[in-house]
Amino acid sequence: MTHRIGVFICECGPNIRDAIDITALVEFCKSLPEVVIARKSALLCSTKDQEILRQDIVSLSLTHVVIAGCSPKEHERTFQHVLETAGLNPFLLQIANIREHCAWVTPDKALATEKAKMQIQAAVRRVRLNTPLSTREIPCSPHILVIGAGVSGMTAAMAAADAHRKVYLIEKAPCIGGRVARFETVFPGGECATCMLDPLMDAVLHHEYITLFTQSELVDIKGFYGNFTVRIRCHPRYVSPEACIGCAACCDVCPVTVPNEFNEGLDIRNAICIPYPGALPHIASIDARHCLHFSGDDCSACRDVCPFSAIDMNMAEHVEELTVGGIIVSTGCDLLDIASIDRYGYGKIPNVYTAMEFERIVSSTGPTGGKLLLKNGETPRCLALIHCAGSRISTAKPYCSGICCRYLLKFARIASEKLPDIFILILFSDWCLPGKSAQKLLASVLELPHVQCQRLATPDSLEIFQKNDAMGIRWQDIHHKVQQASCNMAVLAPALTGSADALGLSECLDVLVDSDGFFSNIHPIVSPVSTSRKGIWMAGSAGSPCTVPEAVAQGLAVAGSALSGLSPEKTLQLPACISEVDDAMCSGCGICLGVCPHQAIILQASCAVIQDALCQGCGACAAACPSSAITARHFTNEQIEAEISGLLDTSTEISPDIPKPPRTAYQ
Repeated sequence: MTHRIGVFICECGPNIRDAIDITALVEFCKSLPEVVIARKSALLCSTKDQEILRQDIVSLSLTHVVIAGCSPKEHERTFQHVLETAGLNPFLLQIANIREHCAWVTPDKALATEKAKMQIQAAVRRVRLNTPLSTREIPCSPHILVIGAGVSGMTAAMAAADAHRKVYLIEKAPCIGGRVARFETVFPGGECATCMLDPLMDAVLHHEYITLFTQSELVDIKGFYGNFTVRIRCHPRYVSPEACIGCAACCDVCPVTVPNEFNEGLDIRNAICIPYPGALPHIASIDARHCLHFSGDDCSACRDVCPFSAIDMNMAEHVEELTVGGIIVSTGCDLLDIASIDRYGYGKIPNVYTAMEFERIVSSTGPTGGKLLLKNGETPRCLALIHCAGSRISTAKPYCSGICCRYLLKFARIASEKLPDIFILILFSDWCLPGKSAQKLLASVLELPHVQCQRLATPDSLEIFQKNDAMGIRWQDIHHKVQQASCNMAVLAPALTGSADALGLSECLDVLVDSDGFFSNIHPIVSPVSTSRKGIWMAGSAGSPCTVPEAVAQGLAVAGSALSGLSPEKTLQLPACISEVDDAMCSGCGICLGVCPHQAIILQASCAVIQDALCQGCGACAAACPSSAITARHFTNEQIEAEISGLLDTSTEISPDIPKPPRTAYQ
């Protein structure tokens, strides 16, 4: 077959033009076999030059096209569209990336030109073997699953539901609101958290397009973007949501008490309880782990006292199976277990608290009714606020959580309001105060009476110790001098880590998490809310620690991404570059089943069968097949070998005086 190949070289403004001899490149391309035109363009992605490209394809009856310019990640789809409008199959295109691979990394112009020639020669040899491929479309589900009913999850659910999409919102706790539901105020201005959160929670509970599953978890997922089948395990509450009015009469008679998780274990709750005053849904729930009835005792106190017969001990766990088009992960984050770092004395020295414990102490719904008290009931005279507990050090967490400085400043203001005469010692190594309002927050705290800031030499140059009945703090200041102070109460700002459930959930979803337990995104700049699996997004602190406004913004962002790609009228285009099996060569060994990350391969009659709707064209199966029975379309062995031969072939010498790039650069 005779090919008619066109090579089009983009100058990309000065990006390529100033680094490569474009004229020499054009002449070289004209000498390559089966190349019928070699043309340079000032900016090939511009509308004007795209039209010239289209006209050349039509007028010269080109069969294949090579574009020499920027990365295919940037404009491959642009030029594929030009080929389509010219009546040419879009897969008869090959891009030589001479900007990133040559112009931007090779300062010697002559050497960069030679490298560009080799890149184009490789592309020309490969494009001859490109064959027309076709895509097909399938229907998609417009429904969305949201995992986690914190601020970001509820925001995403509301945004999608307001667009008339069915949303399934699952939450492992008996109530919604997430961590922010435990806050009384938020920085920077001390706004009432409940006043902001309650309207959102109420809207979520009563939205006709949102189905809420509390005390539930994702257990299985199959399928792909647009057509996920998920299974949700719903644990019984043993209280009828329809009958219970939240009077709490059942809670008052329960004989069992256990540490209260909502108050960070600082007080107790009953085995049947409403998590906190104002919890939504405002329905009691029985903790079967501690209930006497489920331990074999004949206890029916809660059932006997309920005037609405809402207690149902016969409720059973069940599994819901749903079909959704996309999944949003908003599972939040946890605090580092600071007890594992001895120098802070947490868990050993009385009145050393974590930030979340202090949040509950100063909350009006907390264990002390909002009074700032020591364990012995007295008021503290000196409060130490300790930054970077376990953060920014190689032995714990090397990163900055980004929000701790601001919430500790919030604590300083709250403590000063509750106890005007309290002395507040702020121990920090650096300030992290991004945003327009953070500096004002710091200034307002520094203006408070009895506030002193001490800068540490390093984040870990501090120790809390106990001598007799007093608590002491010893640290190295910025001049490496040892300083010491006594205080009654210390509040630690531990590093924020990924949710404890993140690893198990990531395995279920088949998405990546990093070493700190946060879900990994595709790219931190251009795809900050997209996970490693298409159709699964993350929001809020599931990806990294964030503030409430940031959680809201990310909730809206993921909802927008889901809504833009999923709609009742829209179909999804399946990849054309998928794998295919030669039945005659397949031995049915099953190796490909184990390496396929998308579960797209099954065995039928001792032969591998690739399900087109699931295959994403990664090529893992083709690489692993011991009998070469699997071929990755558009990336066949012949195509790749032809491209490599073009890179390594030195038979075409245009400039013999210029040294060739070392072969190892292409091997």
